Amino acid sequence: MLQRVIYSLATAILLLAPSLGDAAQKHALLVGVSNYSALNEQLQLKGPSNDVVLMRNVLQQFGFAERDVRVLADGVEGAGSPTREAILGELKRLASTVEEGDFVYLHFSGHGSQQPTKPSKQPPEPDGLDEIFLPADVGKWDGGKGEVMNAVIDSEFGNFTTAMRRRGAFVWAVFDSCHSGSMTRGAAVDDVRYRQVLPQNLGISDSEMQHAQAGAIRTRGAPSAKGGTLVEETLKSKAGGFVAFYAAQSTETTPEEPQPVDQPVRKPYGIFTYTLAQTLATNPNLSYRQAGQQILNRYAARNRFSPTPLFEGSSLDAPVFGSGAGEFKPQWKTRKKGQEWEIPAGALHQLSDGAIFAILPSPAGEEKDIVGYAKAVNTQLLQTGITPVEYANKRAIPASDIPKDAYARLVNSKLALDLNIALPSGGNTPGHAKVERVLDKLAKGKVEGVKINWVKSGLAADIRLTVQDEKIWLLPSSGVIVKSGPHKTHSIDLTADEEKLADTLQTSFQKIAKVINLLRLSSQMASNPIAGNLELKLLHQKAGSRNITEVHAGAIPSFKAGDKLTLALKNNHPRPVDVTVLFVDSEYGVSLMHPSYPGDANRIEAAGKNDTLVEVELNADTLGQESMIMIAVEAEPQALMADFSFLTQTSLDRTRGAGLGGEADDGVHELFQQAGFGGTITQRGASKQTTGAIGKTAIRVFGWRTVK
Repeated sequence: MLQRVIYSLATAILLLAPSLGDAAQKHALLVGVSNYSALNEQLQLKGPSNDVVLMRNVLQQFGFAERDVRVLADGVEGAGSPTREAILGELKRLASTVEEGDFVYLHFSGHGSQQPTKPSKQPPEPDGLDEIFLPADVGKWDGGKGEVMNAVIDSEFGNFTTAMRRRGAFVWAVFDSCHSGSMTRGAAVDDVRYRQVLPQNLGISDSEMQHAQAGAIRTRGAPSAKGGTLVEETLKSKAGGFVAFYAAQSTETTPEEPQPVDQPVRKPYGIFTYTLAQTLATNPNLSYRQAGQQILNRYAARNRFSPTPLFEGSSLDAPVFGSGAGEFKPQWKTRKKGQEWEIPAGALHQLSDGAIFAILPSPAGEEKDIVGYAKAVNTQLLQTGITPVEYANKRAIPASDIPKDAYARLVNSKLALDLNIALPSGGNTPGHAKVERVLDKLAKGKVEGVKINWVKSGLAADIRLTVQDEKIWLLPSSGVIVKSGPHKTHSIDLTADEEKLADTLQTSFQKIAKVINLLRLSSQMASNPIAGNLELKLLHQKAGSRNITEVHAGAIPSFKAGDKLTLALKNNHPRPVDVTVLFVDSEYGVSLMHPSYPGDANRIEAAGKNDTLVEVELNADTLGQESMIMIAVEAEPQALMADFSFLTQTSLDRTRGAGLGGEADDGVHELFQQAGFGGTITQRGASKQTTGAIGKTAIRVFGWRTVK
């Protein structure tokens, strides 16, 4: 019976498993330690050898060649002995042989523990303790040497995984062990063992542990909670990705028990390893983050709420067993509070009241699995209430129909596309009364295409108004004012009559709102299949120089007037994309960079081999914070090209006089519908909505500061 169950599990993986591709070499090291000669009978394990056999079957179904899966485990035919020397030898071999694009899977099942860290260790441990994995030949604590003999220390794992990543390999490390923690059990459970050895079992006294922790507090402050064993270093851009799964938090123990629980014939497995294998069998087309969510769901389905596995790493949104970038799907597990439902996310996650969520029975659910929709209510910093709503031609389901353990996946964030303006403080400044009358008129009326939230002076705002020197100044949110020089703050003379002053202010607000809200939208569309498949580089060439360097993300760089910037774009997406590139100057002017003229061809074919180059030469006409905005929309079959050239607008003047008012720009509201959701534009700039999927639109922003 058990063999049939395992066979079914492996067969499901084989049928569903995606190909990793022939180019990448796949490596695996599986370590399972069940028997410890230095430990007593109560601390011997039964499941690790079964774990590695199960995972070996899983890996082979995912395309790992048998020769590239190394097994170190006791009680497994053909496997090597899981000693310290053998484990480090295999890690060293991988660290010296993997190549760029390779994939490395590391799995460790067995006991873990802790020991006092050595004072000379760099970087120091924040809690004064090393996490250790116990190989088969682990010994006892040697106080003279300050170590558990033959234990493998967390930093040793970290050094080897970092070396693999520096060579360009993607590393996924799984630890079905624990390193500290305790559990009070009110009832005995047959055939359950816990993968944790207390330091005292290894001969480390309580006083030595307390001394190590006290030393950490004295020298480095209060100890922090360490969730895992590996420290991920920040490496160069060509370094491979990294993901680590841990079976338990640092304060918990992780069990092994006979599986599958609903079958009469069972074998001991680590619960975490077995659940991971189940997850991959059920739906292998997951990101690592989604796989973690599935594991937690399966624990809850078994009424198991401890231990709590930990999932970390810079590549959690990459596809499982693949090193490419994945699609980030912002979603949260629903929870019932009384008769209401909520999710553990809020304003900090850029949510606001009215945001729409698809309700799914699992984190890996697809569109066909949507139960219904809900909207956000009472959004707070870290939590948001949700209530069913009619949306996308689906009726509003009763709240009682929301499945237990359902997930709420963000569909529409309802990003506030408006402008917050702080009114000038009161006073007897010349012209202040005139400004008050004009602003009161604007507040009672409607600024065409812009929703303005007027707030009191001093409150958070996008623009702060102040009246000085017979001018009204449009200050940034920081409130800083520059009255002269090339970086002078925007201001409007108060010599015009009130009607023209109102027109000038309205035009200024509209232009500022366009740029601010376009930048807000970019944060909503920076991570999706389109963004992940566009290869973008910003190149810089100094004036008078032939050298070209790539501008890397990080601090805002400074460039000089006369320098040339080039955006190099390659479409690796499986479908064509329509690309618009805009240049935003420091005066809120927006210029079209690509296509060259409105209506020109801007479609980039799928899987293109050549870069599309967009160049801009900086000049001294505008100095200060500037940017280049790339908008890409997945091309719709049999549809006109999506062209956002209608977003262009002239710059604001540093000081606007009486005769510079003019009429308000048209279509600002429509502008942000198009910028947010993608559309097709005719030669005359009139727009026609063609898609309602934010997932088919990507916006990337490259910013810098232009100086003289």
